[in-house]
Amino acid sequence: MLILDEPTSALDVSVQAQILNLLADMRRQHGLAYLFITHNLSVVSYLADRVAVMYRGRIVETGDTARLLGAPAHPYTRVLLDSAPGRGLGVTSASAAESGAARSGCSFAPRCPRADTLCAQAPELRPLAQRQAVACHHAGAMRRSEQA
Repeated sequence: MLILDEPTSALDVSVQAQILNLLADMRRQHGLAYLFITHNLSVVSYLADRVAVMYRGRIVETGDTARLLGAPAHPYTRVLLDSAPGRGLGVTSASAAESGAARSGCSFAPRCPRADTLCAQAPELRPLAQRQAVACHHAGAMRRSEQA
């Protein structure tokens, strides 16, 4: 297993593509597994089979890359995808007091459009679908409302 922390973040696009292609080739040829830490969702969609999304140091959603990026179940994952270049939306901001303060309950609640009194309790990471898990009290309801 190879652990890579933002290995392409300071590279120009052509060098970044070369590195990613090299990593993909090495994975195929040698059966390597990567723990790839990045903020670049394009890199995630190109290289990763599975992804875990973290918010404030906790995993909030995990699953197969195509499914998670195509139909996110956690509100933060949706905001993260919507804020990617070319998507046109920005991340909602929390006040300085909210962002720096330790709080109980769901850490995304101050920024979440679905937050309610249930979110005063921290959600546990729980299975949602095959090979997918989410830490949100409202994840199932979000999926049902999107399918309607």
